[in-house]
Amino acid sequence: MLEIVQGDPPEYFPVEYKRGKPKVEDWDRIQVYAQALCIEEMREVTVSAGAIWYWEARKREPVVIDETLRATTIAIIESAHVLLASGKTPPPIKDKKRCKGCSLVDLCEHDAFRHDHSADYKNELLTDISSTG
Repeated sequence: MLEIVQGDPPEYFPVEYKRGKPKVEDWDRIQVYAQALCIEEMREVTVSAGAIWYWEARKREPVVIDETLRATTIAIIESAHVLLASGKTPPPIKDKKRCKGCSLVDLCEHDAFRHDHSADYKNELLTDISSTG
């Protein structure tokens, strides 16, 4: 959601709503800044703060957009561009609990890839070839 404080110029304040509770990791704050980055680009303004509303905790957590958050978010965006340009699907993460909250869980075949042993088979073949050669 985007809150707009009227003024000249108006202030833009991205607010992210989450079902869960606050996290130690920066994932949610990074998402807020990514939204702020879009607003900055579209409106030619600087967004200095946002917030996250956590439903489980019934609490609104302020997000201060500082240089560290900016740098982290931009680095992640650049990594995503590199990943997309490579044309390769990344392997599934090891922490299966995180899959439950992922918006792509129905499209991803993470369990199929987790149990796929084709890489082991390929490595075994290459080992056999190199040892006989």
